[in-house]
Amino acid sequence: MRRIGLLKGEGPCRGRRAAALAIITWIPLLALSAIEGRAIGPTPRESFLFDFGAYAHFLVAIPLFFAAEAAAAKRLSEAGLHIITVGLVDPADAPALHAAVARNQHLRESFLPELVILAIAVLGLSAPTLGLLPTNTALSWHTVNIGGRAHLSWAGVWYRFVSLPIFQFVLLWWLWRIAVWTRYLWDISRLRLRLMPAHADHAGGLGILADAHAPLALFVFAAGWVPSANAAFQVCFAGAQIGAYKAVMAAYLVLGALVCFGPLLVFVPALVRARWSGIQEYDRLAKTYARSFDDKWLHGGAQEEGLLGSPDIQSLADMANSYKVVDDMRPLPFGVRDVALFIVIALLPWVPLILLVIPLRDVMGALSRVLLF
Repeated sequence: MRRIGLLKGEGPCRGRRAAALAIITWIPLLALSAIEGRAIGPTPRESFLFDFGAYAHFLVAIPLFFAAEAAAAKRLSEAGLHIITVGLVDPADAPALHAAVARNQHLRESFLPELVILAIAVLGLSAPTLGLLPTNTALSWHTVNIGGRAHLSWAGVWYRFVSLPIFQFVLLWWLWRIAVWTRYLWDISRLRLRLMPAHADHAGGLGILADAHAPLALFVFAAGWVPSANAAFQVCFAGAQIGAYKAVMAAYLVLGALVCFGPLLVFVPALVRARWSGIQEYDRLAKTYARSFDDKWLHGGAQEEGLLGSPDIQSLADMANSYKVVDDMRPLPFGVRDVALFIVIALLPWVPLILLVIPLRDVMGALSRVLLF
């Protein structure tokens, strides 16, 4: 984009990139379909302007991918730096830590993966549509009927070999970046971590990673508009029932959860070990303090001093609270609140589909009953 003059100056220019890609992918489709008489065709399937999926792919998902990048890049960078600066890794593993950082930077900035992703987007996913389509009628706005066989129209050629590859490239590039981050976390998890079982985040000090991963839900949110839009078209114009898409929604949520929380699962073994070790250590500490308390206040002569104003009682309560924090330590860096927030964000693209078949008044009534209960 910089070479052809779409972008100027330094910096990420995410807004201009998103706008440029949206224009490149959608405007030519509108123009070509209008020239071919398919902007509004004889049927909804043959009308480009009725194709909800085209809007979702190119005018919604692509800009939202860049918005998700803007939100996630800063958070993940800060979290990666936090791991280094707060001493979560044993100093003896400092060389291995720096090697992991260098490896992550090399993978992130390497040009070869982008070439491979581009080849997959352009050739791997679009090449099968180069020839004749397996149908004898023009079923959509991007096909034409020639000699009883369906061929790609000019709009279809642009759709298959420009617009879709761009969308697929951005999607696959995002997944590659998440894979690189996962590799970095895996490398960190293999080091000697100085986790703190009594940490207030109930994750040994790794709770910040869950907060850093929260913007990844925006990536799932962006991708969710595509299956939702395709389902909405089938409900509106093909008589499909919304219940037929329960499996699609479930698969979408599972895959989205893997994207958001899957990278953090590499820390599960370390957290389990840290919790068990913490329980043992704090159990010994609590027993030592409780025995000293008993010896002083129950079997010694401290009763004459009086309990009022003595800090021993408060210290005993503090010890109990500390042990409970260790006992409540999670085997996961994320908690129920993080999962609930992800589900809410991930389901938002499906709200318009639900409103197609269920009146808003009924949805709000059901929601209010749940909240009141």
